[in-house]
Amino acid sequence: MRFNGGMSDKAEAAPKKMSGTTKLLLGLFIGFPLLLFVGCSALLISGSGHGSRAPSDVEARNQCQDWVRDKLKAPSTADFADTITVAGSPAWKFTGQVDAENSFGAKIRTGWSCTIRLDGDTWRGSAVLN
Repeated sequence: MRFNGGMSDKAEAAPKKMSGTTKLLLGLFIGFPLLLFVGCSALLISGSGHGSRAPSDVEARNQCQDWVRDKLKAPSTADFADTITVAGSPAWKFTGQVDAENSFGAKIRTGWSCTIRLDGDTWRGSAVLN
């Protein structure tokens, strides 16, 4: 007679195997938040600015044009023409002309100039209407 510690002679029950659907759901439940966390962490580490990439002439010109719009009576009517780049990265000087409505609603052409540079993630400089 064999003593088996109070267990019957039946074989021990094997652990239940997970179905394919259960494995998929478990993988999504654990994997998706993990991927989301890793992706967001990578964005935070890389920063939201320009990073090691130098800003382009177009980015600098667009920022200057935004500063010019801030000085106009009707910024939404601004049409920029003949913008000239005098210098390039890391500092720029732009000159040009803008057509925009004045206080009386008449569209007039005004000259402008702008000096700009990128300091970290912040544009520094100024725009002047001539």
